[in-house]
Amino acid sequence: KNHVERIQKLQELGFQLKIGNRTLGWLNIVWASAIYSKIHGKKALDVPQYFVVPSPPSCDEYNDEGECVVVKGRSKLQNDYLEEEEEWPWPEQLWGFPLGQRLKDVRLKGSHLKSSKSASARRAQLDALGFVWNPKRGRRKRSLGGNPS
Repeated sequence: KNHVERIQKLQELGFQLKIGNRTLGWLNIVWASAIYSKIHGKKALDVPQYFVVPSPPSCDEYNDEGECVVVKGRSKLQNDYLEEEEEWPWPEQLWGFPLGQRLKDVRLKGSHLKSSKSASARRAQLDALGFVWNPKRGRRKRSLGGNPS
């Protein structure tokens, strides 16, 4: 635990030992939530449970002019990125980050909010992003336009 030589070597390599994994995990949650909110432009931050931060798509199909062809099965964001050659909004450090699950853990288990000196500040950060603390449950009913009989 308290091996001074090991700690010094790790710090020389760039490890920031005073910042714990929980703090880094929280920073990733807030960072990814802010990006998600900006991309989706909604006032409410309601991330689907299974949302994982995507990596940028690679174009594997080109037309005769050498332009990337939009391929079905990619998300709208991925297709827009390929068509417009915009900068990918997600930083590499977040690729594969399970944002939906992490926010579900915050919501249901109080993850990153328990016995933390900064719990109220963390709640305020999520509130500022429009975090939905009590989402609607169950399947959404679809309206077919007619009156139910």
